[in-house]
Amino acid sequence: MIDFLIFYEVKNREMESIVLLGNELKKRGFTCEFISFSQIYSITMKKRYFGKVRVAVVPSLYHDKEILHIVYRIAGKVDYIVNLRWEQVFSNETESDVKNYVFPKENAVKAIHCCWGKKPKEMLIRAGVNDKNAVVTGPMHMDILAPSFEKYFLSKDKLFDKFNIPQNRKTILFISSFVLAAYTEREIEWYLGDVGGDKRKELIEQLKFDKTSQQTIISWLLHVAEKYDYNIVYRPHPAENPLYANEISKNNANFYVISELNVKQWIKKCDVVLTWVSTSIIESFFAGVSCAVLRPLEIPYEREMSVYKGIHTIKNREELEKYFDYLKAYNNNMFLLDEEIVLNYYDHSDKKLSYVRTADLLCDLSAGYEKFDWNEMHIRPFMQEIKWDAELIKKSLYKMFLKVLSVPMIRKKIQVKFLKDRIDSFLAFEKKNKTNIISKSEFKAMERKLSKYIR
Repeated sequence: MIDFLIFYEVKNREMESIVLLGNELKKRGFTCEFISFSQIYSITMKKRYFGKVRVAVVPSLYHDKEILHIVYRIAGKVDYIVNLRWEQVFSNETESDVKNYVFPKENAVKAIHCCWGKKPKEMLIRAGVNDKNAVVTGPMHMDILAPSFEKYFLSKDKLFDKFNIPQNRKTILFISSFVLAAYTEREIEWYLGDVGGDKRKELIEQLKFDKTSQQTIISWLLHVAEKYDYNIVYRPHPAENPLYANEISKNNANFYVISELNVKQWIKKCDVVLTWVSTSIIESFFAGVSCAVLRPLEIPYEREMSVYKGIHTIKNREELEKYFDYLKAYNNNMFLLDEEIVLNYYDHSDKKLSYVRTADLLCDLSAGYEKFDWNEMHIRPFMQEIKWDAELIKKSLYKMFLKVLSVPMIRKKIQVKFLKDRIDSFLAFEKKNKTNIISKSEFKAMERKLSKYIR
């Protein structure tokens, strides 16, 4: 029997944290293994884990479908489900509506949910999670920003040599979150299917907003990079397909689109950090590095991230130039976020790191928490298997269709732009899917690397 099966979704976001957590659990005498969301349709994984796992630790948990399709499908009826909940900070509108999809529904409220701080716990309780099952364990992804991990990061020389970035000039890091910007209106309509007209119109407007913001910001970056002699590292969001940024990089030698390595590594070693609406601004905060916010278009209050409350934003190219002039003159950091708001969301302490607090929770489950009640899940294994197999066949046929179209000889003959874009998106997704699975050798290498800093 495996004590803990830790599921992960985004490799670069979660790898360091889950390795720290896994090592801590193993150190305490428990067995622990890892599985990617990209592997949940694997028959091999199901044979390996079904009925053999005591606790499923998941990166998200929203509703019954997720419990069935992820936890039950791979591990069966586990004793406990613990949600690490890798997304806990949202827009003002989302946080005010506990019916929003980001909050647990149905039997998902009965799982045990880790909270980064007091504010996320309050929101979960409003959404129907029992007070005891919403546990403040702190933000694990901030742990390696603690002083004890200072030497964990690559030096600037090694980092820049790895990606062939010249060091004869300073470097701007732009943390992107333009997830919608790579889509066309037709793709949005195709994905939405039978969603109502108002929602379709809203998303298309948002798409235009994001595209305009992205293109304007990149033009600003290119301008200041040339004027002040900087490189630019454009860091795409994990869910972003950076088609436009890649095109820019082809024509600008000092513009680099890089998804590799944890964003913290780049924050600590770049000279200037800028963003649009990313919550990675919090990593900058805990790393002691200032992060300015670029807003060519004002984001409506309802779409604004809650932790950005009261922050000053740079609204045009002239203001950005003034910011660079300030940095050049004073060479120091400007902390723009409200510390009280940040600490309400992120209960981070260097004295007891969050991965240790999370391990404390996991090790105390049998003593302090009721087992997950599967009786209300209405599982009919035979029918469930038929349904899953049908979905798998449907997905496999669609993938096969796109693979055939992506063969160079066939692809050249395709004239329909929408189909070309679809094939490009598919190939990018397939590449990301493969690279998102952490190999055994990668896990071992990360364990060795982190072992020097584990207390």
